[in-house]
Amino acid sequence: MIDYQIVDPNLIITASGEWTNSIAGSTQAEASRLVTENNLSGILVDLREAAIKTSTFEIYEGTASHLSKFPIQTRHAIVVANNKKAIKDVQFFENVAINRGMPAKYFTDYDEAIKWLLS
Repeated sequence: MIDYQIVDPNLIITASGEWTNSIAGSTQAEASRLVTENNLSGILVDLREAAIKTSTFEIYEGTASHLSKFPIQTRHAIVVANNKKAIKDVQFFENVAINRGMPAKYFTDYDEAIKWLLS
C-alpha cells in the first residue's frame, strides 16, 4: 500500500508490503505529479514497513529516471528499518543519486529525515 500526504513544503510517501521496481516506478510518477503541481521542495519516502524487492540494477536505473522527473533541487529522504539489507540498498541509492547531482540521503530515524528536508 502507498499513501501520499502533502506536508508543505514536502511530500510524504509511506509504503508497506512489497516495494518492487513496478511499485517504485508508479510511485515515482505520482510523486512527480504531486511535487510539480504543488511546488514542493522535498520528498520523504518511508519504507520502514516495506520489504524492498528491487535489484541493484533497478535501483541504479531508478535514479536516472528521477533526474528527468523532478526539479534538480528536490531533496529526497528515504527512511528504512534498521536492518542490513534495507540499509545496503538505500546506501547504494544515495551514492548513485549524489553522484548524479541529486540531493538524497537515507535515514533510519523519521524525525531526522524531516529535519534534513527542512534544513
